[in-house]
Amino acid sequence: MPDITKAIAAWNNNLNNMPHEIAMGLYKSHLLQEDLLRDVRQTTDELFSVANYYQYCTNVYIQKGTNIITIFEPLMPEVDKIKRLITQEEGVNRNSITTAEQYFITRNMSPMSLKNEAKKNFETKKRVLENQLLKKSQTQLVGTSFPSGPNKNNKKNDDDESEKDLKKTPDFITENRVPIDKETILHDSSFQKTNIPKVKGATVYSKGDFLYHRDTFHRGKGAHLEVYTQQGKHLGEADIFTGKLIPDTLDKTKRLII
Repeated sequence: MPDITKAIAAWNNNLNNMPHEIAMGLYKSHLLQEDLLRDVRQTTDELFSVANYYQYCTNVYIQKGTNIITIFEPLMPEVDKIKRLITQEEGVNRNSITTAEQYFITRNMSPMSLKNEAKKNFETKKRVLENQLLKKSQTQLVGTSFPSGPNKNNKKNDDDESEKDLKKTPDFITENRVPIDKETILHDSSFQKTNIPKVKGATVYSKGDFLYHRDTFHRGKGAHLEVYTQQGKHLGEADIFTGKLIPDTLDKTKRLII
């Protein structure tokens, strides 16, 4: 806080002597901070809502079947502390933006035009970065399969019984139902259960840089996994047996609440 106060004082004391390039650079940095604080607040509010829900949850199955309540309980004071800090930083930054805009107004420049242009550039750069990260994650997943399921690459000396088992149509397909975890690649030991809240009844698993869960809305041959980054961004759908990402299945509206 002292450093921020000094920075604001320096800005206010040098308004008349400040070159336009420096003023514009500082203004953009304040707008960027405003944008970042908004993202942090949104994520914090989501976490607070989930933690608050489980703190007062009276569902007996959740209370006895998981440890999610005891995990979230100590988080509440910390999340509340972060929310107060964000509010404080938003106030300081808002004052800085107002001061900067006064600089431009006194020079017959429209702060709104400058702000819209700066924010448009921020959004463009953000989308480019997000797309690059998603493409990188998808590239890592496409073509990746795990050592289990009907598509397993069997050695020539595998016995006939094992080959028959692999070729057998899974029960969830013949019965046209939602598969359970042990009928999918998720039963492989390389996938670890997480404490992330279940998604429509499906346990969330972690493997490497990715999170997985069954899509409980699809049955039989339409069954698949949903895949996310460790930050909860959707990457697409994956083959139920191999974990291999299915191209062009990314849904930007989907997000996993961590």
